[in-house]
This record gives sequence, structure tokens and C-alpha cells, in this order.
Amino acid sequence: MNTSYVRLKLLLLATILTARTYGQSTNDGFNPNIRGNVSALALQTDGKIVIGGYFTAVEGTAHRYLARINPDGSIDDSFDPRPDGPVSCLAVQADGKILAGGRFSTLSDKPRRLIGRINPDGSLDESFNPGQTVRCLLASHISPASPCKPTGRSL
Repeated sequence: MNTSYVRLKLLLLATILTARTYGQSTNDGFNPNIRGNVSALALQTDGKIVIGGYFTAVEGTAHRYLARINPDGSIDDSFDPRPDGPVSCLAVQADGKILAGGRFSTLSDKPRRLIGRINPDGSLDESFNPGQTVRCLLASHISPASPCKPTGRSL
């Protein structure tokens, strides 16, 4: 199956789940207008959707590789961790912090090789810096190999 098709289905599923939770309909015009490919997404408890991938803009605004979309489809401009490469996996921890993995070497202009953690406000969590390569799995399936444990604690 085409990976772009699977990614589109995942984004659509997240959109529908968000719409049901926040009283939106599928005809409400939700279209974040992403320029590029989305390869990871994570739904936050407030209904915002964190997306990662190989894209250059969301809703006409320059956002490379990592962005957050409001439940209405608009871009959350307050969220700007600025990875220098594509993000391929995401997980939201119980405390709201976001684990991001991918082919990047910096987040928020600080060294973070392949994995980093972002505070809910979009700033870099400087207390988390494993400094090593970590394999990422889909955030929707927490497993022993995943960087996010069900307890909300990271490896």
C-alpha cells in the first residue's frame, strides 16, 4: 500500500476524531493546506494536532518539518520548535510534553540528534537530551521499544 495514502488516512482519522470531540462536522472546511508530506501526527488532549514530516508550509505559513494545527484547521503560530530535518514519529506524554524523532540534528537551534522533547508551549525541553540514536514506532501503538511508556515517562 502506498505510504502517502496511509499517511493521508491517518491524518483524516485524526481530523474526524478531533471533529467528533470538539463538535465539528466533516464539512466545516478543515483544510490546513500542508505543502509537502505528513509522516507523523499526534493528537493532544486539547484537540490540537501535532504533525511531523517533510513539509515546508502549513496554511500558507512557513513551518518546516514540525507544526501544530488547532482543532479548526488553523496553524498554531505559537508552536515553532524549528527542527533542521524531517520528523518521522511523534508521541504526546501524559504531562503534555511531545517526543519527536526523525532525521534532524537540532531542535530550537540546540543540538538534538534524532530525538528531542518539546514542552506543550512549543519550547524545547532542555532537561531531555539522550544524545543517541533512537528508533521510533508509531505513537499510536505504545510498545516496549517505543520512546514513550504508558506511564508517561520516557526512556
